[in-house]
Amino acid sequence: MTGEYKGPEGKSNKYELVVVAAQEARRLNDFYRRALATPPRRVTLEAVDRVFGGHVKYAIENDDESSI
Repeated sequence: MTGEYKGPEGKSNKYELVVVAAQEARRLNDFYRRALATPPRRVTLEAVDRVFGGHVKYAIENDDESSI
């Protein structure tokens, strides 16, 4: 894993990376569980690599901050 993560708007956001990678790790876990297969390595590492590599498509929903 090399480089710096850039979100869809070209900005670096570590929190966003963690959230997207966590969702991808859950998806990978579900995939391997349904396929009755053993992942070749930890799914968290695979998820982070997939996010860094641009293989994960996602959209950011803007919540209304005034409702917090």
